[in-house]
Amino acid sequence: MKLDRIRINKTPQQPEGVEIELVKPENPTEENLLAFLLTGYIRDLKHDGRLPYELPDKFGIRHQTEGSFILSGYYDESRFYEPPQPLLIIGIQSRQGRFSLIHAAIQARSRGEQQATSSSTQPITSATIEPPPEQTPESPDEHTTT
Repeated sequence: MKLDRIRINKTPQQPEGVEIELVKPENPTEENLLAFLLTGYIRDLKHDGRLPYELPDKFGIRHQTEGSFILSGYYDESRFYEPPQPLLIIGIQSRQGRFSLIHAAIQARSRGEQQATSSSTQPITSATIEPPPEQTPESPDEHTTT
């Protein structure tokens, strides 16, 4: 894997966009490994309620290109024989030695939204999900019994 600088969020007001560093897999094994790890991480975020989207229970993630990953799934389980719909674009951003998840909705539902929306013609903006704060030994976690 390597880090690659790209520009995102280009708009008429900001034609240069914002430069970020993304983790970029260099071979199919790294693509599959990152897709596998991202799937588990997104499932944990969904379970903990830390995503701004309502995702279906069944989804998959695959590497698309240049360090971007596509999360696809079904909101309507009756459409099983159709290809899954792309819902999110995901990337792993590196900044000052720390990694964070960046994402942009394609057709993902916002929290509380009842029907899937179509792709927006507005510029895609990204959000960052920071890792949870580290717990101190004094505060027990869900796996600690007292």
